[in-house]
Amino acid sequence: MVRALFIAAILWITAISQAYAALQATVSDNPVLLGQPFTLTITSDDNVDSGDLDLTILEKDFIVGRTNVRRSTQIVNFSTTKTTTWQTTLIADELGSITIPALKVGNQMTQPINLQVTKDKRDNSKKLAFLETSVSQDSAYIGQIINYKAKLFLRAQLNGGSLQTAESDLKLQQLGEDSDNVTSINGVRYRIIERNWAVTLTEAGQIELPQVVFDGTIVQGNRGFGFADTKSIRAVSPKTNIKVLDKPSSYQGDWLVADILELQVEQGFPTQVTQGEPISLKYNIIAVNADSEALSTLPLALPDSFRSYPESPEVQTNHRNGNVISQLSQTYAIIATKPGTYVLPEVKIPWFSTQQGKQQWLTVPAQTIEVLVNNDQPLLLTPNNQTETVQVQPTTETKQVDNSTLWPWQLALALMTVAWLITLVLLVKRPKIQQASNTEPNKLAQKYDFKMACKQDDLSAILTSLPYYLDQQLGGQLSLAQRCRESDPLAKLVQSWQQAKYGPKGGKHIPGKQIKLQVDQWLKQAKQLPKNEFKLNP
Repeated sequence: MVRALFIAAILWITAISQAYAALQATVSDNPVLLGQPFTLTITSDDNVDSGDLDLTILEKDFIVGRTNVRRSTQIVNFSTTKTTTWQTTLIADELGSITIPALKVGNQMTQPINLQVTKDKRDNSKKLAFLETSVSQDSAYIGQIINYKAKLFLRAQLNGGSLQTAESDLKLQQLGEDSDNVTSINGVRYRIIERNWAVTLTEAGQIELPQVVFDGTIVQGNRGFGFADTKSIRAVSPKTNIKVLDKPSSYQGDWLVADILELQVEQGFPTQVTQGEPISLKYNIIAVNADSEALSTLPLALPDSFRSYPESPEVQTNHRNGNVISQLSQTYAIIATKPGTYVLPEVKIPWFSTQQGKQQWLTVPAQTIEVLVNNDQPLLLTPNNQTETVQVQPTTETKQVDNSTLWPWQLALALMTVAWLITLVLLVKRPKIQQASNTEPNKLAQKYDFKMACKQDDLSAILTSLPYYLDQQLGGQLSLAQRCRESDPLAKLVQSWQQAKYGPKGGKHIPGKQIKLQVDQWLKQAKQLPKNEFKLNP
């Protein structure tokens, strides 16, 4: 019994040994250098499918590159030998002892391999590829943008590769295109590829910038007939740290840090405007090495009688000489609704200058604007205005006359005089009335015909003719602003029409047919309201 067990154990060990011997694994280097590629070769003594080898177990301890598979057949003395070879590029990213585990192909298995991973102590001049990194400054403020530069040095013919940064929570943006030059250093010819990133610093403290990694292949040797062997190479930049300062405790306002901050006014406020005519105001805020998300619009301080319709701000980012230049553009349509002289107060934007090392203010000086009366197109005065135009009727004194004391010839003379004056006035005015009616009838109709303006969808003509239409329907001679002060519903309607005309581009269009319907509905309600007696202000 014991003898039988002993024989079985020998047979099992022999079978296992044959399985291991039939599938062999070797490495090109041992020890291997940290971050440098080496080749794992696995050879089977049979023609097997390339997918039978699973290398996913190696991803735990290595960076696994591309795998090449080759098959060969040899016939010697009528004896045929078939082999299948896998070659894989591996990179170890931790120092110490690492084991390549046993790998299985079918019923065959490789022997485990123990590796020693050491630091690369070679001088850069002896390396085929190495990286150098630098920053524009050693310390910066939170929210600031710095330049992060990487240089790749190659002294071999490059077949292909990629240059990128490791994963990081920092905000990185590549600046421009890579530069590619050839130079000689200490008699050694190098190809230098340079890349720049803009890094936005989002946290205060000692920050480690992401390392730059190059993975590629170089041409090595020549197998004849124009074919060349390639070798995988890898280069990792040294670690780079930067000190990020928090905003100073003495700083006031919303935090904005930049090297340079400027205000450019393309279209500013005129010194004199006409009531109801839109003013176009456009300005640009330009910042160098500032986070574009921190830029804000200019806080305009306008009187109550000015209405503002801002468009959506536009933000653009450009790169110049390794700097990030951000520009915020803002456009306003502004309407002055009440005549008078106004002083627009001074406007300030706080920001921190990295060049001066202290808080600065972007200042828009105060300005005086005179708003002239526009009698041709009276526009809405906002209900919040407290001032009110009061129409006071002149008082006349009436004397009682005793008609019984008048002589008949006095009455006759008075009647003849009145008749003569009426005839004279009619003769004088008649040619003028006929002349006015024959000149430019279309313009007069367009100016005063509210219904025609609504049919033509002409919002300017609608606002011009509306006061005369309301006078016809309600009586009196009031401006549109006066009627709006007396009726909040009408004020809201007119304000919505003006916002559609003078508001941001692409605003909602209100058809004239709809405006006519809204006005008629308001008139129907207005005619049902009792008329209040006119009262003087105390």
